Amino acid sequence: MSAAERGARAVGADGPWRGVVREFREILPEIPDEAVVTLLEGGTPLVPAPGLASRLGTGIRLFIKIEGQNPTGSFKDRGMTVAVSRAKARGAKAVLCASTGNTSASAAAYAARAGIRCVVVIPDGQVALGKVAQAMIYGARVLAIQGNFDRALELVRAMSDEGSVAVVNSINPDRIEGQKTVAYEVAGALGGRAPDAHALPVGNAGNRTRGDAEDPLVRQRHVRARAFAGGRMSNRAVRIRPTAQPDRIAREAAKKIEGGGGGRPNLAEAGGKNPAGLDDAFEVGKSEIAAARG
Repeated sequence: MSAAERGARAVGADGPWRGVVREFREILPEIPDEAVVTLLEGGTPLVPAPGLASRLGTGIRLFIKIEGQNPTGSFKDRGMTVAVSRAKARGAKAVLCASTGNTSASAAAYAARAGIRCVVVIPDGQVALGKVAQAMIYGARVLAIQGNFDRALELVRAMSDEGSVAVVNSINPDRIEGQKTVAYEVAGALGGRAPDAHALPVGNAGNRTRGDAEDPLVRQRHVRARAFAGGRMSNRAVRIRPTAQPDRIAREAAKKIEGGGGGRPNLAEAGGKNPAGLDDAFEVGKSEIAAARG
């Protein structure tokens, strides 16, 4: 069965769904079966959205891929199963990530399943508290630092060590390899036809990197966003302009979404650490890595 056919099959149609690595093994990096770390991610439904489609114009068929049905609630699980499996196959003793939300929960869950340590570095006050709590429940060590996400990722890069520790942010190519499988599932569910447009979540654009899969069947004309003009979808992609104050704008947006709240999450109340400087966090991180090595 080809990758595209595998993406099309309904869960249970050809035996129980086995997770991303085993379902798409032929298009993923090599992973010994004994090293596969899975929570049976993938195989999420592609749901027609006719009501929303009618608001966009006539003749439009719109589908929504429900990636929230992955084990930790996000598409990150597709990449994490590959990254953590590959790390386990190499003999890694710990995984590291910088995160403001979904990545931390996914990394912690897959590390727990693999039986290895997980260290998450977060920027204080700029995180989804529910996701941090999720990571803690899965047993991750969470380090809160002063600074933004870029500083957290800088620290993770500095703490990483080839072989015994694996960074599982999307700078890890294994993450991106796993996340491309969503394109095969979408094309398969549409009977082998690639959609005219595929709107994807874009943070650091990892999904955009691998969304254009090698198989011609699933090459897609991706858009980061589609501009709306007169209620109809325009073919003009939105240009993304850098801003001098991204953190402030993100915080203001979060306040509006939360109904005008906007207080800073108190990590101490959630069982976390007080915010640390980079030097302090680096020392704590190194001690965690040393403990993981045994």
